[in-house]
This record gives sequence, structure tokens and C-alpha cells, in this order.
Amino acid sequence: MKLDYKNPLPLHAQLKKKLSERINNGFYSDRLPSEREFMDEYGVSRSTVREAISSLVKEGLLIKRHGVGTFVSPKPIQDWLGNLKSTTETITEMNLQPEVQLITHGEAQPPEPLQNMVDDETVYFIKRLRFADGHPIALENDYYPLDIGKQLTQFDLNTETIYDLLENKLLLRLNKAKQVIKVGKIEKEDSELLQLEEDESVLISERFITSADEQWIEFSNSYFRPDMYSFSIDLERKNG
Repeated sequence: MKLDYKNPLPLHAQLKKKLSERINNGFYSDRLPSEREFMDEYGVSRSTVREAISSLVKEGLLIKRHGVGTFVSPKPIQDWLGNLKSTTETITEMNLQPEVQLITHGEAQPPEPLQNMVDDETVYFIKRLRFADGHPIALENDYYPLDIGKQLTQFDLNTETIYDLLENKLLLRLNKAKQVIKVGKIEKEDSELLQLEEDESVLISERFITSADEQWIEFSNSYFRPDMYSFSIDLERKNG
């Protein structure tokens, strides 16, 4: 299936179009063939293949996993802001398989945003990497009052949903949350965990959760891949 060298459309644009069609019709659904395979199939140079794939990565149709290969992006996850839900619940509602990896945990000083909301000099920090269908989508930096955090670590945080533990094991009622969403850069180490380039921006979500008696339960500072996660909300204009 060679490309048309007489076509005024550049070869990389022709290849991009063909790959896009194959992805959209389900011909490719997971890992893409190697650059060499594309070169042989379409009769083009390596630079042409790389340019076509790079364009599809920028558009969010493909993702590159360092040291592994290039993959078709999973269905973007939409998190509706009308309800207080866990990331696991959101992923599951999209009919995707959630997974989590505990990165680190322990006592820590509260980050600056939390210092402005609570008087605790020491809090408990839990850092976990989130996956959907095997793809890293979010890095969660969660902070808790010391007693709550220490109780959570009695459970397997590689498998358990923390909101379930808070409500069903620790018998805490998650009542209200204030959430701020913005765009920003993150540390190189965190970018590598999310399999992003060092200078790529991410969605940053800061969420502060309190109980029915207005005691703070959790502060999360989470990073989301913008090509694989989005936030949405329904709005209604009030008249009169």
C-alpha cells in the first residue's frame, strides 16, 4: 500500500490520514507496528513515519510509552464535577479497568495550599499512580490528618479504594468538597511516572474534603494527563 508521490499532499500527511482511518475503524486498537514495518508497507522514510505519528500523538489519537512503543489512546475519561466520586468510580463508569500503584507514603509537612486551611503541623501523605486499561492517567498526592492516614495504611493501598475505606472501614462521612482545576507543569520524576515529556503540561486538581461536622478528611493535589482525562460540568442559567 504505497503512498502517492504525485499527490500534492505531503507524504507524512498522507500517512497520517491512512493511520488515522485505521485507528478510527478499529484496525489498530492497541500497540502500533514498528517504524520499520510502516516504512516497508508504505514505501516511505523513517522521518516521514515519525512525523505522521508525532502529529497523531499531538492530537491525542496515539500515546507513546517510553521504552515500550506507540499505542492507540484509550477512550478519554470524563469526570463530571456534579458528584463527589473517587477516581476508581469514574474509570469504572467509563467501562475501563482501574488499577493503582502505591508510590510512597509517610508523615510529611502539609503543602502550602493545605497550610492555609488547617492548623496541623504534620499530616500523612499517600502518593499513588492511577491506570485505566493499563495506561497511566493520573498521579494522586493525597494528604490526611495523621490518625486517618495511619489507619488507611493498615490496608493494601495497591488494591483498595480509599473512599471506600474512609466510609466503610473508618466510618467517616465524606460530606463536602471544594475543588480547583488548573493547568501547570510538574517535576520530571512525576512526568516520567505519567509517561509524559518533561515539559508537557498537565491538569492539576486540588480538592479539599470535609465531613458533616466540618472536620477535614482529605486534601488531594492530583495530576492528570490532559490527553486522557477531562472534567465536565452541567450548567443552567437562572432567570428571574
